[in-house]
Amino acid sequence: DDDKTVKSTLEPADFFHIVTQIVSGMEYLSSHHVVHKDLATRNVLVFDKLSVKISDLGLFREVYSADYYKLMGNNPLPIRWMSPEAIMYGKFSVDSDIWSYGVVLWEIFSYGLQPYCGYSNQDVIEMIRNRQVLPCPDDCPAWMYSLMLECWNEFPNRRPRFKDIHNRLRTWGNLSNYNSSAQTSGASNTTQTSSLSTSPVSNVSNARYVGPKQKTQAFSQPQFIPMKGQI
Repeated sequence: DDDKTVKSTLEPADFFHIVTQIVSGMEYLSSHHVVHKDLATRNVLVFDKLSVKISDLGLFREVYSADYYKLMGNNPLPIRWMSPEAIMYGKFSVDSDIWSYGVVLWEIFSYGLQPYCGYSNQDVIEMIRNRQVLPCPDDCPAWMYSLMLECWNEFPNRRPRFKDIHNRLRTWGNLSNYNSSAQTSGASNTTQTSSLSTSPVSNVSNARYVGPKQKTQAFSQPQFIPMKGQI
C-alpha cells in the first residue's frame, strides 16, 4: 500500500542522518543566541543526498494553516510544537526550541504525522497543560523516544542542551552495533530517563490518554501518555 511505499524510501540510517543535521544546525543557532520559535519539519529543507537546512518559511504559512492557531487573538502560533512555558506565558527561548526539536524527532519517526493528530488546537493546549505528551511512534527505537521525553521535560533548564544532544547522536552514530541495538518500542512500551543515556529505564507503564470516542481517522489515532512526576 501507499504507506509501505513511503516507508521503504528511507532507511533507519537516513533518519539518523537527518536528525543529526537538524540538531547540528540548532546547536549553531543557539550558540549565537538565536531562538527559532518555529522549529518543525515544515521548516527543514531537504536537498540532494538528504542534506538538510533549517529555515523559517513564515511567508508561506497559509500552506500549513492547520499547523497554526491564533491564541487569544495573537499571531498564528505553532501550538503543537510549543513548550508549556511558550503556550502559557509566551516565553520563547533555546529551551523552548529544544522542546520543539523533540516534536521534530517525533514527526520524523512517525513518518510525517501531525503531532496530536485528530485533536483540535484547544484540545492540544489542554493536553500540554496537563503534561500529556506524544506517544512513542511504532517503529521508533526506545532510546530515541527517551531522548524525545527528555526534550519534553516540564522544567526548561532540565532539558538537554543542543550540544549535548548532538554529541550523543554522533556517539550513537559511531556505534558499530547501531542496527542491532536499535530495538523498536511501540506505544505500548514507553520509556523515559532522567538524563541522556544508552540504557533507557521504563517507568511509565500502560498509562494512556483515551481520546474522544467519536473521533475517527484513516489511520490509527495515537494514544497520549499522561506523564506523572518528573520526566
